[in-house]
Amino acid sequence: MRALHVAHLDWVLFGAVFFITSFGMLGIFSLEYTTDQFGGPFLLRQSIAWGLGIIVCFFCTRFQSSLFECVSAWLYLLGIALLLAVLFFGETIRGTQGWFQFAGVSFQPVEFAKVAFIVHCAHFLSKNRDHFRTWWPLLGSAAIATAPILLTLLQPDAGSALVMCMIWFIMVML
Repeated sequence: MRALHVAHLDWVLFGAVFFITSFGMLGIFSLEYTTDQFGGPFLLRQSIAWGLGIIVCFFCTRFQSSLFECVSAWLYLLGIALLLAVLFFGETIRGTQGWFQFAGVSFQPVEFAKVAFIVHCAHFLSKNRDHFRTWWPLLGSAAIATAPILLTLLQPDAGSALVMCMIWFIMVML
């Protein structure tokens, strides 16, 4: 059995993710500490999600980037399909019809769509990096960004749509 090679892990990236998410958990803890909800179910759910997220982050760093290149289009299409499905079958929470609920667990497909969009747009931009003297990479990446942004605005979730716009802009600038 082969041991995990933690020496090849991008410790700066992993540390940054761990620090930022830990800071968020500290914020949730302090919020619940100052209210009557201390030790409530929200902190427990967020702690479980945080732990699973750290495990997934560690697990994903084990894959070669070529795997993400191979599945980027499929991830993107799945993200678009989920954004379409939530418009018809989603639950409305806090004014946004952008949630699926299964067995008491809420899932917001736009969060998956953001990751899928990043992976697919990064693949497109890296594949076309030698053509940045033309408008093709800019227009192609804008076309990739348009579908999830418009579907997110239909929920309506302007905050997530704005985040995707900023992600696209930063990726193009980099």
